[in-house]
Amino acid sequence: MQDELNTLIMNQGPAGEAVHLRGVYYLGTLIEQMLTEFVDEEGQVPPASWHVAAVDEQPFSALLERYQGQALWGILSFVEQPGGAIILADEASAKSLVVAPQNKPLSDAHQSLLDGAFQRLADAMAQAWSDVANLEAQLGVFPEAPDMTELQEIFMGLTVKTPMITTSFRVHVPSQPLARIVLAIPQPYLIPLAASLEAAAEMTYAQNQGESIDERIDFLGDVPTPVVVYLGRTTMTVAELHSLEEEDVIVLDQPFGAPLLVELGGGSAGGARILAKAGTTPDGLRKAVQVVRLGND
Repeated sequence: MQDELNTLIMNQGPAGEAVHLRGVYYLGTLIEQMLTEFVDEEGQVPPASWHVAAVDEQPFSALLERYQGQALWGILSFVEQPGGAIILADEASAKSLVVAPQNKPLSDAHQSLLDGAFQRLADAMAQAWSDVANLEAQLGVFPEAPDMTELQEIFMGLTVKTPMITTSFRVHVPSQPLARIVLAIPQPYLIPLAASLEAAAEMTYAQNQGESIDERIDFLGDVPTPVVVYLGRTTMTVAELHSLEEEDVIVLDQPFGAPLLVELGGGSAGGARILAKAGTTPDGLRKAVQVVRLGND
């Protein structure tokens, strides 16, 4: 068994199966429910709603590229099998979780709250995965991306080409920018858990009345899409444009105070539209819009 596992770890075995994605998706829904229902009796942790945004497979190199610098890394370990899971959050998402100012470094108090948030995620994962694999307590949080040597001490055989099964959570904390937290597991370590993951995958089908979860996972993929906000339009003659000077005012067709049109996914190509009002981020450093209506009919 160990020789077979080593072969899989070194990327010489078969590619990951869809059952891994379906099983991990179901377990992610259990995690999101536990985290959304969490109530801090001391009132130090703001309420947050968690939702599984995507379950995907990607090479470890993609995660290394995305989560560098000030990204936060948490490490969990399987008890009975080699391997474990990685918790990932970029700096902006980490600050949203603990309501820290986006334009300032994390204070010691905020760092302590963030460690607690990672620990709650670790505990929720351990509980959700209890029928699949035993997880031990969080091993630690890295304030910057650990190097490969550090990671390979925990994840035997991990390379930049190792496929990772990732669960992306979309986390909404009131009055904060949307946060995205990722759980990543090296796909080779899921091979010995295939039977248990298949049972979890069956629960996904049962809870969705047989809906094809493979199609849903494809639909939920983290695919970037353009978002364009229109302040207004007008027409001008070439002569008027040619005579423009600094501090001139261009009058638009939108009445003052009217909702702004937001086009998603390229509105001219049939993308969805929403209406929003103009504003700024909570720290006042960037422009933002607040959704007032989904759809413009």
